[in-house]
Amino acid sequence: MTDKFNAIFSKDNLPAAGLVLLLAVWFPLMWLFGVTAPPWAPKPLPAVVPSVAAPALSPSASSSMPTAPVPGFPALPAVSSSTPVPMERGETVTVGSAEFKAEIDWRNGAVSSVALLKHTQADRRTPIMLGGMEKPLGWLHTAAGGLGGEVKLVKATAGCVVTERALADRGLVVRQEWSVASDIPYRLAYRVTLENRGAVAAVVTDWRLGGGAIKPAKEEMLGGFGMPSTLSVDVAFADADRSRAFQAKEIRKIAEDPAKAGEFAAKGVRWSAAHSKYFVLFIGGAGREISGVVMNATEVPESADGKMPKTDILAADLMLSPVTLAPGASQTLDFSLYAGPKEYQQLRRLNGGAESILQMDLFFWGNFDWMGKISRLILQGMIWVKTAVGPVWAYGLAIILITLLVKLLFWPLTHFSTVSMKRMSQVQPLIKEINEKFKENAQLKQQKIMELYREHKINPLMGCLPIFLQIPVFFALYNVFRCSVELRHANFLWVTDLSQPDTLAFLPYSDMIPIRPLAILTGVTMLVQQKITPSSMDPTQAKMMMFMTLFFAFIFYSMPSGLTLYWTVNQAIGIVQTIITYKLVKDLHLPHLHHAQKA
Repeated sequence: MTDKFNAIFSKDNLPAAGLVLLLAVWFPLMWLFGVTAPPWAPKPLPAVVPSVAAPALSPSASSSMPTAPVPGFPALPAVSSSTPVPMERGETVTVGSAEFKAEIDWRNGAVSSVALLKHTQADRRTPIMLGGMEKPLGWLHTAAGGLGGEVKLVKATAGCVVTERALADRGLVVRQEWSVASDIPYRLAYRVTLENRGAVAAVVTDWRLGGGAIKPAKEEMLGGFGMPSTLSVDVAFADADRSRAFQAKEIRKIAEDPAKAGEFAAKGVRWSAAHSKYFVLFIGGAGREISGVVMNATEVPESADGKMPKTDILAADLMLSPVTLAPGASQTLDFSLYAGPKEYQQLRRLNGGAESILQMDLFFWGNFDWMGKISRLILQGMIWVKTAVGPVWAYGLAIILITLLVKLLFWPLTHFSTVSMKRMSQVQPLIKEINEKFKENAQLKQQKIMELYREHKINPLMGCLPIFLQIPVFFALYNVFRCSVELRHANFLWVTDLSQPDTLAFLPYSDMIPIRPLAILTGVTMLVQQKITPSSMDPTQAKMMMFMTLFFAFIFYSMPSGLTLYWTVNQAIGIVQTIITYKLVKDLHLPHLHHAQKA
């Protein structure tokens, strides 16, 4: 019995034992950390497409935005914040286009919600809803709450809403106008006109403009292992060339440090964007009327039944620069509101570098323009394929074509690499002979090995060179797959969503282990590639490499199927390349080595 136990757990079988252990704990770990949905997660119920018009706010909802007096009028006594001006229940008016419908709460002066008509939730029927009355997009308010005052609806059409608000007998009238922009889908042009109709100068201070609040969709929280969280608030500071991303942890640290929070509140800003993996709430202004930003991160605890993991809601308020108005004077402030998908072309048209939130130029831990160009080229290629072949299977075919193009581009290097590795494997007995003969003289041993390489036209670096040169391409593909909304709900073969793992079914008599054919095929191609690739490793190293191959195959098991498809096709083409190279070098002959026989 002891002998059998020792045989099973011998050194040679350690990789296999490790693989068995990995199989046993992999899926429970994925469920524990919220990477993939647990098997007991409820199935989505058939949903009914809601009416475009949102229901009127309940009294409790309207009370979440308390009113406050307008600060900055030293000639008049201040109104105590403990007795805010009463606010009537909010009323909404719908504006929009074929792409979106926005509910304007004209009494409170905010965009209460936005329905994205061309982007649906996981049920493929219910439109994605952005925004919320807790921290609405474009809400003009003070630190204590809403502006209050008497407001009237001046105009309400399908493309424009105009209101006028008289503030507490102080002579200041605020005219707010929301209009559907014709240049960019999902965009609202927002204009605020301040007019002093009083007899004394008015100084408006501490006014803020809500940048909206966002949280990840359920599908973003329960899938996509290997893809980091993209839930963040990006801020474009006036003195910086590109935006800076703030995630929940850093936002909380800033909020806990009054000095740091004050620094950001007084630092000039061009725009802010609260965004999840696929969608964004953007607000920007023309000129320097935005004098700072205040960010907020609210933790949403795990649901009581454990089926929804813990997450965050991120929000931002833009601080408006003080405005001084003489009697009879007026001033107009123009802003751009965007609530929609993170599409590169749309974000780029917003100007101000809004496309930087996609991080298309990410390379390792830095951002580089050349990397952004490669990533954008790949994305544009995918979009071109969709335009050429139609929506059915378009992005899957685009991934295959891009992979094939990259492989063809690096074919010569891959060929020379395979030949060099083949030569390397054939001279291993000679290298072993040199190592034995000159083991006492390391310098001479290295010299003899290098002479051997030169004689047989072997370049030790050729084995790594193709992979090294393809690293930028890998990063570009990673940048595209990481948060490309184009892949969301894109079909290919049996895959129903290229942004999620390709779960086809579950093992018989079990809802615990999903069957993902594309991910399984990835593992098979990796094993075949490992077997047919020339190698100079000893048996122990070969077993460890095999274990690492299987390990990465299991990592791909929980990755988005778009990335898995790329890797599968990449490995399959690599196998074909290796076979063709073997055919071309079938008669490869290495002359006998004489170095090891010399004295």
